[in-house]
Amino acid sequence: SLFLIVIPQKLPTFPVPDARAVKSAGIEVMQKTIADMQLKRQGDITLDGVSGVSIFFEGTVETERVQYIATYITHAGWGYQIIAWAAQTAERRLIEEVDQILAGWSFLERDQLPKADAAPPIAEADLNAAADLQNQILNSVENTIEHPESSDSLLDDSDQDDSESESNDESTNLVHPFGDSFSEGN
Repeated sequence: SLFLIVIPQKLPTFPVPDARAVKSAGIEVMQKTIADMQLKRQGDITLDGVSGVSIFFEGTVETERVQYIATYITHAGWGYQIIAWAAQTAERRLIEEVDQILAGWSFLERDQLPKADAAPPIAEADLNAAADLQNQILNSVENTIEHPESSDSLLDDSDQDDSESESNDESTNLVHPFGDSFSEGN
């Protein structure tokens, strides 16, 4: 398995740290949790026209040797730590995957960010339907606790007729805010 995390940090305005200062702070924290940390190599990198620094190092976490690639960059008042890791045996694959990610890296400019007055991703009607559904569930749970012998919710699926388990009430059909393109793992 390969892992990657991007840690954005708002930087102080004076003095403004550069990528090497962000790297020093990041390494200081990692040295507290990674045993036998050994720097293998480091070098300058450019992401979306912005200069930064990238380091390759390895260390031991619990009993496993782990390979790390960490890239540090500053842009528009933010410092970024882009850290990827994998078991040392997957070093070649880690390098290939991180190379692809960094080659496609780009920063959003302020004019590309969503506007503050833009419509929220979930319509108000959907929020009301979600609140109604939540209230129905809470009422059902409370009813089950107060009168467990009269509750159909204690029956398992094999005891219920299929027609009873389907609901035609459209007020409880919620649209996921990410639409069909959202899937687990993305």
